[in-house]
Amino acid sequence: MASKTHGSVTDSLGYEAPKKTYASVTDALFGKESSLAPGQAEEQDRRLKEFDAALALGEDAFEVDLDQASIMLAEENRELRGKIIGCGVLFAIIFLGSLCISPSLGVGFINPALVLDALAAHVQSFFGSIIGQPMDLTMEQMIQQHPAYYMVELRFGTSLAAALCGVLLAVAGSLYQMVFKNPIAAPTMLGVSNGISLGILLFVLIFRENALVMEGQRYLFSYGGAVIVLLLVLGLTKAICGRGKAFSVFELLLVGSIFSQLCGGVVQAITDTAMTDQLFEVYTQINEVTGVQMGVAGIVVLAIIAVVTLVPVFLARYAINTISYSDLEARLIGLDTEKLKVACLCFGTVMVTVAQVAVGTVSMIALIVPFISRALFGTEFKHQLWGDILIGAVLLLLCRDLVVLFPFSHMELTLGSVVGFVTLPIYVWIIASKQRGWK
Repeated sequence: MASKTHGSVTDSLGYEAPKKTYASVTDALFGKESSLAPGQAEEQDRRLKEFDAALALGEDAFEVDLDQASIMLAEENRELRGKIIGCGVLFAIIFLGSLCISPSLGVGFINPALVLDALAAHVQSFFGSIIGQPMDLTMEQMIQQHPAYYMVELRFGTSLAAALCGVLLAVAGSLYQMVFKNPIAAPTMLGVSNGISLGILLFVLIFRENALVMEGQRYLFSYGGAVIVLLLVLGLTKAICGRGKAFSVFELLLVGSIFSQLCGGVVQAITDTAMTDQLFEVYTQINEVTGVQMGVAGIVVLAIIAVVTLVPVFLARYAINTISYSDLEARLIGLDTEKLKVACLCFGTVMVTVAQVAVGTVSMIALIVPFISRALFGTEFKHQLWGDILIGAVLLLLCRDLVVLFPFSHMELTLGSVVGFVTLPIYVWIIASKQRGWK
């Protein structure tokens, strides 16, 4: 910032420039020897004083504004850190509580001290195997010394998968809502969700009852159906836009809705006519992820895809703000946001796909969490992203625990139904109070 000197302004490099005054302006326009009419000398002196006072006030106000902006920015960062820490602590508490639930005990609870002891044993075993010093204990001895060892191992994978899926769904919802400039845009708009259902339907028709225990093939058909539908949507959209032209978000949405209806109609027709009640039950269990268990391979795939999609979005969090501009505004300031929009839609679609394969249809998370995140963390995407990550993980993990805590006789609640029950009041409250948080 430039420092002021008497009658001049010195910049950061030491260059001293004369300070412009009303007199210097008049001298430049009319010359120093310009004659003044009677009475104009006093008027010139008055205007000179007013000009100098206004100039000094403008410089001081500019410095005050910069200082005030720095204070406001520091306060905003402190507030953001406080919210992140608060949500992080809440997630840690809920995650620990999730590990304390023991479905094998008839929906009982494990002492948190035993859970922490089991976690410490797992950490010790993990790092010991890395450095070549694994624990010289059998599984029976480990369970004897650490009673919650085995149960914590089972619950940890389930809870971690639920938290990751909540993060993916929430971030995908924010990306879609920013691209379409619509606070109720859903990541299922491109038809990928119905493509997954169609892939699972073919999987059940081919392998029948054996489909419940064929985890690898289930992932192959699920992801295959999603990828095929996405490629068809992108290809047809590109053909409609024409060669050499950028993707149009409107045409992409239109083609996606067509494929969504088409896949949904095919699934409905086959389930109504070509499936027995037993096969339909198998299809429902796999599609809603109620009768299948996620193995280590599924958790690894979920974690890898989460890293591959979330890291680029996090690195581009500042640039993603630009897609909220209109196309005309973007062109006027020299930005090409079309490719960024397509990239956001593709990342969001992949996130929704892996989440649906892992936990079933819980798309309300993608709709509700961005509302809450914008209300608590602000509309700027670099702040909202933190809210999506933390709130999405907390909400879906909490719903997953409710599924385990409230079993009904002769039936099992699906995660999708619990998510619907939990998020519907929030959605009604948002609409009723007009807390849209979209600017």
